[in-house]
This record gives sequence, structure tokens and C-alpha cells, in this order.
Amino acid sequence: VKFRIDPRAASGAAGVVWRYQDPRNYYLLDFSASRRMIALYRVRDGVRQQLRLKGPKPGPTVIRHDIKAGEWHLARVSFRGNGIKVFLGNRRLFEADDSGFTGQGKAGLVTSGATTAAFDDFHIDKKS
Repeated sequence: VKFRIDPRAASGAAGVVWRYQDPRNYYLLDFSASRRMIALYRVRDGVRQQLRLKGPKPGPTVIRHDIKAGEWHLARVSFRGNGIKVFLGNRRLFEADDSGFTGQGKAGLVTSGATTAAFDDFHIDKKS
């Protein structure tokens, strides 16, 4: 998906959700212009839980990144089984493993608070 966060938004956060079961259970990839970060969460029973990075330096899946409000960004999340890969532009940012939600669910876009954002080219590729 391509997204652009309105520069007048105080909180300035937009994201992608997948394996959405209901408003209290889903995965969230959060892009925050105001906090200058990208974070990956599992939301279970309405509580956000940071996922852990996969690889030689495991840690929380929160990275500092200058998400500039008013500019278009291209984001991609790839998930298969427990594996999750996050990309910004053509650059892979991080990978994580999580078995919190393994079944099917819905996918969509989200903003937080009073944030206004524009989204374009949202699509889902189903690969076997």
C-alpha cells in the first residue's frame, strides 16, 4: 500500500492490519510520523503487544524511522505461517515470527486518533 499522513495531524499515525478477527484481535504495522517510528504489534483482547525481531539481534520490532508527513511512502508486509516480513519502499526493515493468530482474517488500513491519511494501491497477493 502507498500512504501519506496529513502533515496537520497531531498524532500522525497510519497502518496496516491483517489476520483481523474483530476490533480487539489482529496484527498491526504502525507508521508514526509524530514519534518517528515503525512498530509491529499483535493486538490480543484489545492490548498491544510488541513482537520480537527475528535474527541475530532479536529485540522489539520498533525501529526509529523518519516517516515524513505529507510525503508518500510505500509499505509492504508479507506473512506466511508464523513468518512476518516488513518492507518500506524496496528495503526490508525487519522480520518476526509469531503464532498468535494463525488462521485467516481480514486485512485493511487504519489511522489513529484524529489522523487523516490518504491510501492508494492497496492490494493483497495470495501466493500458494
